[in-house]
Amino acid sequence: MGMVKSFDRFRRVVVVGAGLAGTATAIRLLRFAREPLQVVLLERRPEYRNSGVAYQREGNHWHHVFNIQAGRMSAFREDVDDFVAWANHEADRSDWPHGWREFEFTESGPAPRRIYQDYLRDRLAEAVREAARGVTLVEADGEAVDIEVRDGRAHVVVEHLALPAGGPGEAREVLEADHVVLATGLETKFPAFAAEVLDHPAFVRNPYSKDGIERVLGVRKDGVVAIIGTLLSAYDSATLLLRQGHEGPIHTRCSNYPRRNCWVTPTKVVRNSSAGSVRNGTGRARRSPVTTPRCRPSW
Repeated sequence: MGMVKSFDRFRRVVVVGAGLAGTATAIRLLRFAREPLQVVLLERRPEYRNSGVAYQREGNHWHHVFNIQAGRMSAFREDVDDFVAWANHEADRSDWPHGWREFEFTESGPAPRRIYQDYLRDRLAEAVREAARGVTLVEADGEAVDIEVRDGRAHVVVEHLALPAGGPGEAREVLEADHVVLATGLETKFPAFAAEVLDHPAFVRNPYSKDGIERVLGVRKDGVVAIIGTLLSAYDSATLLLRQGHEGPIHTRCSNYPRRNCWVTPTKVVRNSSAGSVRNGTGRARRSPVTTPRCRPSW
């Protein structure tokens, strides 16, 4: 085990997890601290830094939009228009697709989830620049595996700690902290029901990943698709299929009705000039690109 990385003249807060909750916590600490403070933002998966699973760029297609209005996505409750203002005036749109590049965001309108990582990263960098003297941020990679409290301080045991100034650290090191914030999010559950097909090329375990999106986009247009679940990931997967012109049946399992099956009727989807808007074959605007699931007994 490596040496205890201690401190003498300042306080330290270790935030375990650098997704939305961890990044937002670090931003608040940096903005409001008025005496020397070191904020350590620890993340075991660098690709999830400033995003977590939900908003990671590579894991979200441009068709994946927030399930609430863009105006409710500000990181600051005292400035509810901050996200919309950032998206309209500060965001780097150089690599955005045409439908979003010229889009004007509104409080009640949609926004793609993948840009939220850039928003949080920009706001974190801004908080670092504007922090009071002696208030600093350390973004470190590594996995916190244990916490012990000794002499009034927390000792955070970290495996493979990597600090910005150097390469990979020892197998285990210890960070001393005055406070520890656990912002680890939800762990992915092992799909026991699918244990026998985990390695099958037609099984997509994580639709919010680069590989998962590519495999969904690669489904034959007349293919039969089964989606386990009916919440946001199911909606996003079905929407992505339909926007690609999928014509085959999409079966979903209704989580509210454990003994029933549901199906979705494919509908012709046409994008108009407004990014994120969907219309059906009749030209009427629809709230969702997927028909409301109808349930039928499975017995």
